[in-house]
Amino acid sequence: MNASNENIMIINDDNVLCVGWDSIWKDIQEGEVITINQIEPTGPGIFNFPVKNFGKNPDEFDYNAFIKYEPSISKEDNFTLDGGIFPFVIKKKNYMMVGGFDTMYQSPFICDWDFFLKLELAGVIFKRTHAYHFYHFGSVATKNRGGDEDEFKFKASEQPAAQTFMYKWGHPPRLFQNNSHSPKGETIKGIKYE
Repeated sequence: MNASNENIMIINDDNVLCVGWDSIWKDIQEGEVITINQIEPTGPGIFNFPVKNFGKNPDEFDYNAFIKYEPSISKEDNFTLDGGIFPFVIKKKNYMMVGGFDTMYQSPFICDWDFFLKLELAGVIFKRTHAYHFYHFGSVATKNRGGDEDEFKFKASEQPAAQTFMYKWGHPPRLFQNNSHSPKGETIKGIKYE
């Protein structure tokens, strides 16, 4: 609510931005979310990110090699319809339209699935840009933080989050082919989505 600009970027704290990242604003249209593609050190993962190891943590990260490599895989004005993941750019109006992230979820797990599902039910289109690539250390912000007690507590919060989703929507959280948790063909709380 306090954002003073029309566009908002939501980004993980374990991402490194590429050169020209602020050009993403020119591409966003009303009624869509643009996910920024990422490079990860290991893979392949479920989101089909490019894999190139520039370091698995900030201490070993080779920033200059990343900055040199990233333009070589960028495809200007290239979008695919498999967005709906972090990081992303959204119009503040669309963020507010669905009430943002639901604070019923007591952890970051699955609240993003809930958020993207609400947007999809509202008719928002999810695109992924391949013109820019951030570097992602691979869930360092969430699941892979080093094996300490906090990490185990954090992972334990995933199941209660899934139960909250089940209570709210009437079906368990699922990752659909297009990664946007599409309700198409599903019946949610008695409503059939085509």
